[in-house]
Amino acid sequence: MNNGYMNYMVSESMSQNTIRAYTSDINSCLEFIGKPELEIKYKDLVSWKASINHMSSATVARKVASIKNYFEYLYDVEEIGSNPSLKLASVQIKNKVKTALTPAQIRAMVDCADKLRSKAIITMLASTGMRISELINLTIDQYHNNPIIIKGKGDKERVVYITDATRDIVDQYLKTRNSNTQYSNLFLSSWCCPMQPNNVSLMLKNTAKKAGLENWESISNHWLRTAAATMQSEAGQPIEVIQEMLGHSCINTTRRYVKIADKRLQQAMSVQLF
Repeated sequence: MNNGYMNYMVSESMSQNTIRAYTSDINSCLEFIGKPELEIKYKDLVSWKASINHMSSATVARKVASIKNYFEYLYDVEEIGSNPSLKLASVQIKNKVKTALTPAQIRAMVDCADKLRSKAIITMLASTGMRISELINLTIDQYHNNPIIIKGKGDKERVVYITDATRDIVDQYLKTRNSNTQYSNLFLSSWCCPMQPNNVSLMLKNTAKKAGLENWESISNHWLRTAAATMQSEAGQPIEVIQEMLGHSCINTTRRYVKIADKRLQQAMSVQLF
């Protein structure tokens, strides 16, 4: 990958997660094609796109966006004479129907978690709707404030309130947290370093399996954000409030997170309207 592109992503205020994903996407594409960027043609990118066709539509869309952004940059800085990705079409994202985790399932995960840290993380994610990146970057000083001010995507600040029940579990974890570390992150790994997103995701899957969730292999932080949004909706919170809670810039994104419970749907469709 062109070294200047990394500086470009930083200058565009892309999040660390986005930079990491784009870098991985671009490097894997270049490795598949096996040519210098200057020699890559449109047909090479079509072959690469065909090779990832088995992946989810959302993943393919992101990877195509990464490649198009990269070659657009190379063209703009005159590293290449023409942009081979110009006609590379994206794909329509097909959202799978997904039910949110129920409060009972979340409680089962908390009960089955083998560490206080895991219990605290699951509770924090489910009650606040935080992204994993926001959670692992949260500092102890931030945690002790109420409300908490965090930075989400695009360095946008938002307010997060933590319930007393969540604080109780996190406070229990803090009693076990190793203070002999240079890091101020609230949640630390077993090696006293900031936690990595993939390790948190793996913990969630393993805990869901122990809790007996049938779909444990697909459980991720996204499921807990969806659960947080859905529970707030069930409690009567307006969609605009949930949007602020999740840190979405577009309310349509929030609507995709809120899942209507079967019971409410049945009640709504049972009303005699005419």
